Amino acid sequence: MEEATTIAAIASSMNDAGIGIVRVSGPKALEACDLVLTDASMKHTLTERAANTIRFGYVLREDGSILDEALVSVMRAPSSYTGEDVVEINVHGGAFVLRETLRRVLSGTKGMVRAALPGEFTKRAFLNGKMDLSAAEAVQDMIRAQNDFALQNAERQLSGVLGKEVRRMRETLLHETAFIEASLDDPDVYAEQLEGYGERLRSVTEALRGDIGKLLDSAAEGRLRKDGIRCAIIGAPNTGKSTLLNCLLGTERAIVTDLPGTTRDVLEEQLQLGEWMLLLSDTAGIRKTADAAEEIGVQRAKETAKEAALLFLVMDVTKVPEEAKEVLSALPEQTPVIAVLNKADLLDDASLSQAKERAQVFLEEALSAGEAGRELRLITTSLLNNEGISSLSDAVTELFLKENTAAQGEFFLTSERHREALLQTAEALKRTEGGIAEGVSEEFLTVDLMEAAASLGRITGEDVSEELIDRIFSDFCMGK
Repeated sequence: MEEATTIAAIASSMNDAGIGIVRVSGPKALEACDLVLTDASMKHTLTERAANTIRFGYVLREDGSILDEALVSVMRAPSSYTGEDVVEINVHGGAFVLRETLRRVLSGTKGMVRAALPGEFTKRAFLNGKMDLSAAEAVQDMIRAQNDFALQNAERQLSGVLGKEVRRMRETLLHETAFIEASLDDPDVYAEQLEGYGERLRSVTEALRGDIGKLLDSAAEGRLRKDGIRCAIIGAPNTGKSTLLNCLLGTERAIVTDLPGTTRDVLEEQLQLGEWMLLLSDTAGIRKTADAAEEIGVQRAKETAKEAALLFLVMDVTKVPEEAKEVLSALPEQTPVIAVLNKADLLDDASLSQAKERAQVFLEEALSAGEAGRELRLITTSLLNNEGISSLSDAVTELFLKENTAAQGEFFLTSERHREALLQTAEALKRTEGGIAEGVSEEFLTVDLMEAAASLGRITGEDVSEELIDRIFSDFCMGK
């Protein structure tokens, strides 16, 4: 039997909710759903319905009784998400109702409908030309967005910002390749235009590499903004590490006592600090200890520090040099440090200013910070009084926000797949320029030009294998 080309899946969350959606897409979507749905007058009318309409009806059980009330939307090809005929059945939310509705669509439609694979609706939208591959990937990014930046950046990609730029660059390369091939076929006609062509082509490839460079420059910040900055809270016992975690979270997540060594394991939390998402790890106080359990915690603290992209070094501002040696030896090289000089409430203003200056000099030398070295920022806090947290947010922004491009609504590259394709494109363009410098024939330049165009085509899906397409969409959630 030929496999059904019409597909169905639950397209909404399986949590209890007011509404849940079962989506059906394919050439027989309307005909199949007419077998299990009726309108308010108990008539099967989907095949007669106009496009872009929604009406009240019922989902029927096998015996003709009513399973649930429904609002049924009809969208006809090609004006639908997938580019096919689509029926969306809006029933009461809840896992059981949704599963029963989907079961009826699959079992009561005479084999016309099969269960959709993960991401198959969006895959069909891509294959039917409703969106390019980069926009399709943005759909998944929107679903997984954990902060406002990730959501807005995914929306820009979905709207075609990246795809449009990539296609522009690819069309430029294809135009140059076509010109070279035409000139080889008919050199007499193109002889005049070939004069100085190498230098003209070099200006084109250099401009394209500049455009690619701008996208690549945005990648590191884009990934941090999208996925979050992995931060480790490091310090000696009783400096206020767990109190910092609690202040940032606004809740008593970690146990805080006057006894040193309270934290024995790594506590992990995710939070939004200003415009940054932090993947925060509170660790055990680093010191030499004979306590076996505490020693395990100290080792885990050191391992966590090595994996972090940012270190919050919490120190008692009144004891900076004395307690620092053991902690500083555990810090990995080059990782940016924000020194949180805590317990500022124990000093008057003059003493605090002097203590901060001494800490600055000491830490810059101890951490090899400063010019061409490790990035270091110092802030003073009184975590007991919840003071100084805003300074921490400012320090993170100073370290990681290179330019205020987000405020200008610019696009950030966040996909590793896209980054690799752009790097390959840039390398191919560089080889083209090398060939021009060596004076090789235009015929050989087309090899690298076509490779560059192919790399760009892998971003938008214009030059991509079926295996890669399947792998990309298999990572999508069911029903999308």
